[in-house]
Amino acid sequence: MTERVLATVLFTDIVGSTQRLSEMGDQRWGALLERHHEVVRTELARHGGREVSTTGDGFVAVFDTPAPAIRCALTIRSALGPLGIDVRAGLHTGEIERSGEQIGGIAVHTAARVAALGGSGEILISRTVRDLVSGGGFHVIDLGERKLKGVPDRWRVFKVHGDEVSSSAHSSVALPAGLWSRVRSRPWLAATATALILSLIILSLSFISREREGVRADEARNAATAPTGRDVAQASIAVLPFDNMSADEENEYFADGLAEEILNALANVPGLKVAARTSSFSFKDKDADIPTIADALGVRTVLEGSVRKSGDRVRITAQLVNAEDGLHLWSETYDRELDDIFVVQEEIARAIVEALEVRLATGAALVERPTGSQEAYEEYLRGRFLWNQRTPESLQAAVGHFERAVALDPKFALAWAGLADAHLTLPWYLTEADWDALLKSGREAAERALAIDPDLAQAHIALGLYHASKFEWAAADEEFQQGLRLDPRYSTGHYWYAYTIGPQGRLDEAIEHARIAAELDPLSLINVRGYGWILMWAGRYEEALTLADRVRELDPNFAANWQLYARIYAVQGRWLEAAEAFVRSAELRGWNPAAIRGATAAMERHAREGQPVPIPTDLEMAVPRNMLQAEIIAMMGQPDSAMAIVQRMYDEGDPNLREAGIEPLLAPLHGDPRFVALLERIGLAPVPAARAWMKDR
Repeated sequence: MTERVLATVLFTDIVGSTQRLSEMGDQRWGALLERHHEVVRTELARHGGREVSTTGDGFVAVFDTPAPAIRCALTIRSALGPLGIDVRAGLHTGEIERSGEQIGGIAVHTAARVAALGGSGEILISRTVRDLVSGGGFHVIDLGERKLKGVPDRWRVFKVHGDEVSSSAHSSVALPAGLWSRVRSRPWLAATATALILSLIILSLSFISREREGVRADEARNAATAPTGRDVAQASIAVLPFDNMSADEENEYFADGLAEEILNALANVPGLKVAARTSSFSFKDKDADIPTIADALGVRTVLEGSVRKSGDRVRITAQLVNAEDGLHLWSETYDRELDDIFVVQEEIARAIVEALEVRLATGAALVERPTGSQEAYEEYLRGRFLWNQRTPESLQAAVGHFERAVALDPKFALAWAGLADAHLTLPWYLTEADWDALLKSGREAAERALAIDPDLAQAHIALGLYHASKFEWAAADEEFQQGLRLDPRYSTGHYWYAYTIGPQGRLDEAIEHARIAAELDPLSLINVRGYGWILMWAGRYEEALTLADRVRELDPNFAANWQLYARIYAVQGRWLEAAEAFVRSAELRGWNPAAIRGATAAMERHAREGQPVPIPTDLEMAVPRNMLQAEIIAMMGQPDSAMAIVQRMYDEGDPNLREAGIEPLLAPLHGDPRFVALLERIGLAPVPAARAWMKDR
């Protein structure tokens, strides 16, 4: 029988136990661990705590009230200090589910997450505990609000200070680089009893998730989309964005960048499946538990962690979790100077590989030191953080950070590749610019990167995008293929290549590369929407709508997805739905919704009457982009005005012109000799699939 009772839950575990085990050997470590258990059990009994479970070096206990639980944690820390054992602890008070000796419920999960935030020698408590013991003589320090993974809302966390042990006395964990070759996986701080109670919840969530995924998989198979129902590889991992625990919120770029670099290192391990960055990072700041995340990403293990950066020092806590049972396969805390951050990345990556028992190539380095300048590296991380946001403002800001990175270290190839990406991506997000200058800067940056590292896949892909933007198709093809040979799992490369060969009429190849991009990064809004866009180019409208629906489930406020809906509805003659999609996109982009509604009405009138419709005077307020203006005007039966815009794009060197021959709303121009001649000048021709819809109108 299960009952709900109010209790205080205490989690404790040993910090740096993996290192101690490696240094001491099994026998000596076993004796020390036995002594640790004696101390903890003695103090639990003395303070009225009831042991629930122990796994490895972690204990879970419950108390009737919080004050004795705090005193117990303090005395455990004090008693273990002389033995050279560093512990951390976390406490939370709330209703737990109790069935015999087993416990579960959100309060248990919350206590575990509070404990996970702690460093060596730290005792952390939730605000609930702090409020209940207020006036009890405990000295606490407010650490501010924190996001506890899998727990709703943000929680204020406090650190308990006591005289028994100075928490600063155990702040450094030194881990030799060769340590991980001797490490083997072990469970960490997993409450077996809690897992039994929570397993029903996890199984229910997993069943619901798989049921939903099964429905989407059926739709995806019919639409030739990336599969969502799949066998999960035994050696597979997702790296979640690390929590920024620093006082300065701007250090979020560093936490994200660290996680991304560890992800990139793991992606180079043969036999290890690694979920793509965009998909993993889509769970940032979302209330999703580990099993749900793992099921969505198709992996068995998940790496999560936190970063606390202060001046020239950083504390990194990382945990590798088995998604099936929630048990920790490995966990460690690193206190380091920032000048050896690459060593920490290498150690974390190798520890994960060892925990997963994936074979490494002899002597292979997982993390290459890309620069000798920590300051340049931080500028690079800031640039990538902003580039991934993909707005005109963030891309322009990213350029500045990449430029500072290469100024600090001119031999920093990755930063040059980042600078190329930023310059070459901007044309897709700006309404007008000096296109030649942007493209030239992007090409020069990509070439600088390749001069330093000829095998840098990102730089080859960037150079391919440059050539495509200059309508140099053979050169673009060569660079894209070279980049994808070097890194076949680079989803952005597949996505950009699909957008390059599709307008050339190579639609089967474009669909395949778009499918691969979406499969590699299935939660990337850009990739999945891009896959749908290319299916639209091929005239496969219902399949494209299936993908648009998937993107809308992920983010209903993704403006580019509403543009996909709008175009498909327009060519299908579903004008009411087209108008609503155009208006929704305009609202999200900051355009004039009333003006875009009027423009849609004008397109509908032309489709109904077959006569040219006057161009609304406020069209530029509705649509500030050249290509979309030309599309709308063409759909109003005004070919001369539409051609004037297309000609202007050609004269200005607008790289977006490469899609003119395949966009379905420009199909009314396909029979215009001026349009055909202009496309010939850039090595293209109207693609028949783009005008197939006109046969039914």
